[in-house]
Amino acid sequence: MLLTTILSGCADQSFIPPATFYATLSQQIDLYDLQMAYYEDAAAADTIYLGKRYYFGLVRADQTTSIFAVRGSDDYVLVENVKFVPRASYDMKGIIQGTIFEVIGDVQGVQSGYIIVKNCWFRIQSGGATYSGGGAY
Repeated sequence: MLLTTILSGCADQSFIPPATFYATLSQQIDLYDLQMAYYEDAAAADTIYLGKRYYFGLVRADQTTSIFAVRGSDDYVLVENVKFVPRASYDMKGIIQGTIFEVIGDVQGVQSGYIIVKNCWFRIQSGGATYSGGGAY
């Protein structure tokens, strides 16, 4: 009986994202609006966005880092000039160039010409790797 209990406890390995992913978020922002704010005045944009968590809606991955990235390098999904950095590398599973996904993350300001959004949660849309247009969806 003990063996059955131990094995059944390991059977369900499904991952459940945080409830905030499904909730209606008051802090929703269009990717273009964030980009324009930082383009026009980075210091002013920091006072509005820095350190806050936002939902970015549907976006398309322009580039991703390899799942076998060099040790010490950051994994990220690049959408135009915005780098979405996951909580952990496995959170990027299934995201390749062209994938359409939803994302929530914390804005960290501009570094080396990129707007950085960290601690990201991703949710791939059904058929999400089929879009071939540009940037924000």
